[in-house]
Amino acid sequence: MKNFIISLAFVLMAFSGQSQPYHLAAGFRLGYPASLSLKYLPSSKRQIEGFLGFRGFGTNSLTMAGATYSKYAGIKSVKGLSWFAGGGASLYIFSWKTPSVSVQETSASIGLLAHVGVDYAFRELPLNLSIDYMPVLFLYGFGSGFAGGLSARYIFN
Repeated sequence: MKNFIISLAFVLMAFSGQSQPYHLAAGFRLGYPASLSLKYLPSSKRQIEGFLGFRGFGTNSLTMAGATYSKYAGIKSVKGLSWFAGGGASLYIFSWKTPSVSVQETSASIGLLAHVGVDYAFRELPLNLSIDYMPVLFLYGFGSGFAGGLSARYIFN
């Protein structure tokens, strides 16, 4: 996965189109879990991203909602490419069925997030792509973890 993310970052840097200025984009984030993503840029230097995800596996499921606030800056050598870094919080709801007692159990945890990545906005298309890394520190209930993701969003003008 790490090699894929690095390779995709180089491909995006090689593309030299100018960015399409935007303030709002919505789409999908392929990561853990797969999520709906809404990105809002209130200024050229800040971004807010919200996401809602779900993953089911057998009798277990994970539902996650979160938001991040990040510093956002262009990479001058490649028009349309930007980097971002910041943090946020998320709520995780885990549900599982214990086979021995056939009871569905649920637990929730709050996580603190770090968020870093690169973002590309195409000039010719209303499309935004981003690659990110998002480690999470759970405040209680679960061990900490991390996730990376690839997002594709439609840009609203």
